[in-house]
Amino acid sequence: MEMLIAIIQSKQGAAYFYNGFNMRTCLIKVSNVGLLSNDLAYTSRHAILYLYGHNVRTLMDQLLSLPNKEQSHIRAIMTQYCEGFDERFAEHVKNVRRSSGGGKSAQELLTTSVSIAKSSNQVQDTCASVMRDVRNYIDKENHDGLLMGLSKLKQLSACLDADDDVWDEYFPIIQSLSAELLDHQDHRIRIESLKLIDSLLVNHSQRLLLTPGSYSGMFKKTIQKFKDPTLSVQRCVDQCIRSYALVDGVRAVENLKPYIAVNYLLVNDARSHVNIVIGAFKLLCLLLRIVRRNEINTLNRDTIRFQVMSLVPPIREYLSSEQQDIRILALVCAAELTMVMSEEQSKCFMDTLSMKESGAVRHYQERLLRGEELANV
Repeated sequence: MEMLIAIIQSKQGAAYFYNGFNMRTCLIKVSNVGLLSNDLAYTSRHAILYLYGHNVRTLMDQLLSLPNKEQSHIRAIMTQYCEGFDERFAEHVKNVRRSSGGGKSAQELLTTSVSIAKSSNQVQDTCASVMRDVRNYIDKENHDGLLMGLSKLKQLSACLDADDDVWDEYFPIIQSLSAELLDHQDHRIRIESLKLIDSLLVNHSQRLLLTPGSYSGMFKKTIQKFKDPTLSVQRCVDQCIRSYALVDGVRAVENLKPYIAVNYLLVNDARSHVNIVIGAFKLLCLLLRIVRRNEINTLNRDTIRFQVMSLVPPIREYLSSEQQDIRILALVCAAELTMVMSEEQSKCFMDTLSMKESGAVRHYQERLLRGEELANV
């Protein structure tokens, strides 16, 4: 939630939430946390009112696509604090229906031909039908059909409740399929697979973490797509990395798995491709930022400080990289790292740096303390 508020308060906040996916992710987040405590409810209300004031059209479009539970919570806040919201929302729904040329419901308009059924049997049939179509498209090498099928799966993952029993059967299949198709010859299908993975991360993170082996494999395959020859695929990976960081940011205060993954990428996989180094550093920056901005109890803080020391050697190495993008990311990571370390650890680390390197790290520390968003992460 701290990261969300930081984005809202930044100069780029309005532009960031103009993107429909970013807006939808934000709405789901503030809806969920707003149900937990009074403090979080106040924070979520602040976020929603900001979004309504700056990106009302995008907000209403994405609000229509939310499940009823999340939608009703946000609409209740809007009705209470935004005069005339109900009338404006009703008019927006009419305009959407009118522009579609039909009388479909708003949910149907925003989920194309996917019909999200209310009963368990209907949901089961819908999932089975979509999966059957996807497999047929793969067997027949029907790329356009497969694109449509993946889009339907993405919409299902966004609209079905995370605890729906149907996911017990279909979630592992969808997770495996999305990772498998990352190697498809058609770059459009690789992009749609990455978008499906991102939807799973945003909407079903807890279920993903229940299968750490599959989750780890999906993560490794995703970040390897930074080496994809198609730039639009690389951009999709960049969005996925942000979602991975939000999932792993929770785990980062409990165990060292996220740090092991990043360390492995920097020490091993990174040697073969510059984009893997950049992706690993972006993920690390996001992880450290989440940890730094969260209130962490003393036990977890000490555990984290012990864990992050394994990241010192690769960060130290890349501070002198000839690639400017990598060098700047390494400096930002070093600054984030020192702000998570203990005072003694930070001093020891800074003493290993050259005068030029330590000066650059301190420069980025000062910028972080001012609340600046650095290195495009």
